[in-house]
Amino acid sequence: MSISRLTIFQLILDGCEYAAKRFWNIGNTDNSVSVAENQQEVEAEALHLALLACLLAEFKKQAQRKKISIANDVEVTAHKVAVEVITSDDAPLPASEVTAETFASLADGKNSITWLLEPLRPKTETQEWSGTNQHPEHNSKVGSTLTTFVHFAYEWTHKTVVFADMQCKTI
Repeated sequence: MSISRLTIFQLILDGCEYAAKRFWNIGNTDNSVSVAENQQEVEAEALHLALLACLLAEFKKQAQRKKISIANDVEVTAHKVAVEVITSDDAPLPASEVTAETFASLADGKNSITWLLEPLRPKTETQEWSGTNQHPEHNSKVGSTLTTFVHFAYEWTHKTVVFADMQCKTI
């Protein structure tokens, strides 16, 4: 089983604050992630967020069509995949924890570090809604909507997608 762990940095880009994320452990034995592995994990995470957004849109459409009342303020976080391009005269940012020597030894054409960007939110605004082993029982419209949504996603994808470790602003 692979457990992904992220390192998160605050990034200000064009006046907007972001959480810039990169992977530092994907379950391998030496707790290191290569530049290529980080890129794969970031791209997979962005794909999961995009899939989540598509499924949530379909869930909302189905609920509206069937006239089922759900919490309408449930959204998927905005996200971007950012690429830190490094020229031959530069070194990667210290936050990447990729040394200039390691970067120089990469194959030609691998002159970038990949980051996942999400809007920066205060830690106090974020609550864990579900863990990896079970979904909680929340007595609120948002909680009921999220519980129903994850079951919808599982069925809609022919039992191939399960969402866990979900976070939200309010429950």
